[in-house]
Amino acid sequence: MQYYDEVQLVPIINTHNVITGEVEKWEAHKKSILHRAVTCILIVGTQVVLQERKHPAFNRLLDCSFSTHPIKKKGGSFETNEEAIYSGLKREWIINKSSTVSPPHYISSLYYKAKDSESIFFEHEIDEFYIMHLSDYPQANLNFAYGLKYLPFSKLSHLSPDEPIYHSLAPWVQAYIQKGSLKEYTFLHKSNERKVN
Repeated sequence: MQYYDEVQLVPIINTHNVITGEVEKWEAHKKSILHRAVTCILIVGTQVVLQERKHPAFNRLLDCSFSTHPIKKKGGSFETNEEAIYSGLKREWIINKSSTVSPPHYISSLYYKAKDSESIFFEHEIDEFYIMHLSDYPQANLNFAYGLKYLPFSKLSHLSPDEPIYHSLAPWVQAYIQKGSLKEYTFLHKSNERKVN
């Protein structure tokens, strides 16, 4: 796909999540260079949207709900995390900012490293996790996804490795669930539930 062929620079970071340089995105994934990523969890009512990834790395695994990187802009600075999220929403879900109920809500970050057994690529990232509420059920852009699934937030946040769907999740989603950060968000979630159009 043309998007995956684009040359994009992403921020190299240290273990304190401080930017120390830049690297071409696929070089970072081939050489396992630590860089920054962003994952945005989309919620409709009480349901979390899971994307079945159509991607050169970790293909066909379920993301929650999409992951991206802050890309270096023409002016020389990197996108903010929020800018990267809105770009990803438009690209992978064909959703404009006006279709969201709330701006991205930052939860916490996750350091992890994983090798894709089906490709040459690694994920070695500090991933910044956000949650957004949508006003209606989205449609997946089939250029970036094979399809989508829904899972209640309460189930996802307490998902056990014993459950079959757990092993269909991307490794950063598994690691984030095990970290327990989604359980902590439950209290906010109850006050943020929205009626779906």
